[in-house]
Amino acid sequence: MAQLPRLSALPVWSEARSRSCLGGELARLGGGTYGRVTLHRVKDAQNEADDLQPGQLVALKTFRAVSRKGDREEEIHILDILQERPHPNLARALVAVFDPDAASWVGFVMPRLDMTLAQWMSATSGFIQDWKAAGIVDHLLAALSYLHDLRIVHRDLKPDNVLLEMSTQYSLLCRLADFGWSRPSSSPCPTYFT
Repeated sequence: MAQLPRLSALPVWSEARSRSCLGGELARLGGGTYGRVTLHRVKDAQNEADDLQPGQLVALKTFRAVSRKGDREEEIHILDILQERPHPNLARALVAVFDPDAASWVGFVMPRLDMTLAQWMSATSGFIQDWKAAGIVDHLLAALSYLHDLRIVHRDLKPDNVLLEMSTQYSLLCRLADFGWSRPSSSPCPTYFT
């Protein structure tokens, strides 16, 4: 059995610990070929992740067996970088989950947000007021610019990977998520928007 790896900024839990700290699955939030996202409620407050509180709703992304081990490691590495250097328009992980028996990353816990851009577009029949659309574009460009400054290329920009937090009728925060296809770049990324 392997030891739990240490990341520079992101806490790491064993798979067993994640099962004991998070309640059972409340709902399926989404997923694709390489991962599944489910809703959970935090049960245990005794953890090193200060951002987790008992009763808090969180999303757990679990990697599917078909995802390659190297891709899992790459996504966790990028999430660790983003934990160390956060940005308000990028989704972040709260805890990474590792299976010491298989010596493999299982997934990660992140804050639950209200919905994806795809869900919101579906609920509004595709109609988005101009000022809201401009705000979404502004947030996404800020997120992409920041990633490019860190020499990270996202490679999977689509409405399903944009999470929305709607605090009031007039306030909307977008966070770019899903770094499964993201890759670090050895050279500076071109910036087309400034």
